[in-house]
Amino acid sequence: MSFSERMGLKQGPPIQLESMDEALRNGLFNIVHPFLLKGLRDSRTATRRPWQNRFNSMWSDFFRLPLHESPANYAGDTKPNAFIHEFFRDAEWNRVYDAVEYLVELSNGNLSEAFNAVLEREVAGYRILNGVVTPISDAAQLGAIQSGLDASGEARLSSVNSHLATSLRLLSDRENPDYRNSIKEAISAVESLTSIVTGKTKPDLKDALRELEQSGTLHSALKGAFQKLYGWTSDENGVRHALMEDSTIDFADAQFMLVACSAFVYFITAKLAHSGGK
Repeated sequence: MSFSERMGLKQGPPIQLESMDEALRNGLFNIVHPFLLKGLRDSRTATRRPWQNRFNSMWSDFFRLPLHESPANYAGDTKPNAFIHEFFRDAEWNRVYDAVEYLVELSNGNLSEAFNAVLEREVAGYRILNGVVTPISDAAQLGAIQSGLDASGEARLSSVNSHLATSLRLLSDRENPDYRNSIKEAISAVESLTSIVTGKTKPDLKDALRELEQSGTLHSALKGAFQKLYGWTSDENGVRHALMEDSTIDFADAQFMLVACSAFVYFITAKLAHSGGK
């Protein structure tokens, strides 16, 4: 993350959906290289090596190029390495994922774990599930986060905006993501909003939600849902108390909470604006 992103002065996308940055491309290529090209430098004999068979399979079946033109047919030639590297560096993001799927199949699934480690590290919005590149997020989820940030952009909601922005930064830090504290910041945004709406300095969230329900701003079912989410983060076995060091909190948990709390912020501010409330 850049200085501007770390300081909250610039918001970058939390998840790579319809794009791939250089780090993600390099990470995927570094998985492919030893599988597809291992033994390249010492293949100076006429004996065909396993890497040549794999490369030629991809050349023929994935790229659909004439097999007799494959650079893997020439012993000692370094062109296969350059060809694959150029593809992972320059191809459209969706074509790179096409290649990832093909290589997972070619490896009989053996590359899935390594690919997924890179995808998680680089905060990509996809994972390999049963050999298929599967979205774990979508534009609607990202839109919910952005809507929450936009809705809390006015001065009186600056504390709400700050909590959401911090949660987003902690989740999207590709070097050292902090899922636990991302969740804490997300729920703190809800607490801050309810404090502002109710006019109470330190309202209990349950009481604040009840007050929003009684005013007609919040449906009883939604109130119950947020009470349960709050309990997950705040009860004696919850995230906020951090009683156990071997936490099972992961990316999916933090992402869900950020999306849910952002949507809540947007929903409440929109309802209040529509009704002419606080």
